[in-house]
Amino acid sequence: MVENLSDYEFSGTLLKPDHLVRPYQHSTLLQKNIIKYGKMVNERPGVYNFTIKGAFKIGWVSHGIENIGSHSVTWKIVLDIAEHMILHIG
Repeated sequence: MVENLSDYEFSGTLLKPDHLVRPYQHSTLLQKNIIKYGKMVNERPGVYNFTIKGAFKIGWVSHGIENIGSHSVTWKIVLDIAEHMILHIG
């Protein structure tokens, strides 16, 4: 289904500066692991949502500097395979 993620473009929202600074957004390894190990849901024709729960994210979170460390998160990637577009990642 998903053959070459490096050929996929980010959607308009993901091209905003506040999204582009997120280091995980550009991680092809993270994207591939979410797809490989996550649960797939077909949202509409050609659009697939992959979700993996219980993974860990290390670093600063939006709750403040006192929350530095690892915490459990749900990773998600939404792909439009017809348009070769990444609609959401995080």
